[in-house]
Order: sequence, then structure tokens, then C-alpha cells
Amino acid sequence: MVRILGGAISATARQRCNNKGAMQAMVGGVLTDDSVDDSLEQASNQSFQGLVGIITQGQQAGVFREGEADELALTAWSVVHGFAMLASTGSLEHRAANRDAKLALAQRVAGNLLNGIARG
Repeated sequence: MVRILGGAISATARQRCNNKGAMQAMVGGVLTDDSVDDSLEQASNQSFQGLVGIITQGQQAGVFREGEADELALTAWSVVHGFAMLASTGSLEHRAANRDAKLALAQRVAGNLLNGIARG
């Protein structure tokens, strides 16, 4: 389950980084809610619900902690979107200068999300 969620997070970050215009439109405040294409909104909702499903299955398997799956998914979703926005605006160039470096950084960030940053 952890690998599945990590893969989903990385795939989402990759997709967002590959489509800068859509990323900036979705989270950069460029478009108003009523000007967002319905298919883009539907794809976004499906992706989020897929993330909720992965977390729910992981909770049932005892892999992920208890809690509202929607809220846990929102945490992951926020990290992915924040990362993708930073990548799409060039704010990560000092850490990752090319696409492959950005994707590797996205995987490490996803790992930090999954493992937490608190000392256990």
C-alpha cells in the first residue's frame, strides 16, 4: 500500500510537472472556478478519489493510520500540488535543474510525506 500510494503521488507530480499551463491554471489562481474545463475538473476529482481509495484500503490493511481518509488524502494532495506549482514556476531550479532531477526530488518529497518528518 505504501508503494502504491508513493507511486500515485509520484505519478501525479510527474503529470503536473509535464503540463505547466494546466498546473498554473489549477492552483495558481489564473483561472476562476467557472472557467476551468469540465474534463479537467472531472479528472482532478477522479484522481483525488483514487487517492482516497488507496488510503482507505491502506487503513483497512493496517498500513496507514486511522483518521478521515479524505483529510489524509488532502494532506498528500496539497503536498503534490505545492511541489508541482513550485516546479512549474521555476522555483526549484536551484535544487533540481532538469526534468529528471525534479522527478527524483518529487519521489523523495513523496517519501518524506509517507514516512513523516517527525523523529520516531
